[in-house]
This record gives sequence, structure tokens and C-alpha cells, in this order.
Amino acid sequence: MKNATVWAWLFLSLSISLMSKVFFGYAPDAVLVLLVVLAAFISAGKLLWLAAISAWVLAFKPEPSAEIAVIFFLPFLAYALHRLSPWRALISGVLFPLLSAIAFYALTSPTSFVASPGTLLTIVFWDMAIGLIFFSLSRLLFEPRRPR
Repeated sequence: MKNATVWAWLFLSLSISLMSKVFFGYAPDAVLVLLVVLAAFISAGKLLWLAAISAWVLAFKPEPSAEIAVIFFLPFLAYALHRLSPWRALISGVLFPLLSAIAFYALTSPTSFVASPGTLLTIVFWDMAIGLIFFSLSRLLFEPRRPR
């Protein structure tokens, strides 16, 4: 059940990223946000598979681009930080999607901070909203329920 849900979320986040580019002209980084959020809940092996499949679907090219490298490696940084962080998971669920979106644009398109800050803020806002939704659903699915 959990594996099927993770694959369904990956398909949903890929669809959000690809279709919003068509309809709105920009794409929230739903795949990156999903991978960063799932880094708190799944094993490194599953994260590796999800990141590899996401990178392959998002950019089917012979050579890797900077964006795909960031989408592939940033979730593993989040995975390590989730394991080492002394704070509560909710802070990670809010903070890591925000930081991943900012890091993504800082590493791949640093001029976007100056050239179109409005679009960048919109994308970061949607990344945070998508991240909170995925984080809330992941907590319901992956964390054991405590008896009352």
C-alpha cells in the first residue's frame, strides 16, 4: 500500500510539474519538493530509485543538465539532514521544501532572483503549498499512530 502510494505521488508530482509549465508558463518544482519531503519517511534505496526515475522522466537527454543534477542530489542532502536534525519533523516539512526551492534556483538560475522575483516568489509559494500537502499526507501514511 505504501509503495503504491509513493509511486502514485511521484506520478502526480511529475504531472503537476509538466502540465503547469504548459498551462501557466512556469512549473512549481513538485518533484523536487516531493523527493525532499519523502526523504524524511523512506529509505535511501527507495529515494535513489525515485530520484533516478524522476531525473529520467523530466529530462530525457544523453547528458545531464544542472537542473536534473540538483533534483537528483538535493533529496539526498535532505535525507542526511532529516536524519541528523534535532528539531521536530514539522519544521523539516516546512523548512526543507522552502530551502530546496531556493537552492534549486540559486544553483541553476541565479539571475532569476533579480530578473523575475515575482515569478520566483510565486513558484516558491506553490512549492511550499505542495510540500505541506505532501508532508501532511506522508505523516498520515508513514508514521505509526499512537494509541489514545
